[in-house]
Amino acid sequence: MSSQYSSEGIGGILNLERHQVTFNFLGPGIRYELGLFRNVSASTSLSPAFGYYQKGYTFGFAWHTRVRYYHNFKQRKDLGNNVTGNSANFIGPATTFFWDPLQIANNLDADKGFSLAFYGAVYGLQRTNKQGFNVNVELGYGYYDG
Repeated sequence: MSSQYSSEGIGGILNLERHQVTFNFLGPGIRYELGLFRNVSASTSLSPAFGYYQKGYTFGFAWHTRVRYYHNFKQRKDLGNNVTGNSANFIGPATTFFWDPLQIANNLDADKGFSLAFYGAVYGLQRTNKQGFNVNVELGYGYYDG
């Protein structure tokens, strides 16, 4: 859960926010999301993340970049559900970068100062209530390079 500041929609296009800044208090972290086209946004964030692959796992702070295609704004609006603050499900390409100094726990057999990158796709959902609190959950599958 996090609190956010959001501004205007893009020319009235199905509530895709033009600029959205989210502060994660539980994480802690920060995310900026920029509305690009109809139902498409780009986001970048620094927040906690968990990565797992063949050689082990890592948990700590990571830098994330995403291009999100929100695919169910219309269905949510037709059902009377909230769509403000980009409250919808999304899919898109993603990258996440982990650096050793920012990792809290891992079992990787790596040199000190390692870096690990994730390239792949994510599917997720984002919900924002009327008070501005935001929940964002995503799961991805892709390739790790370290």
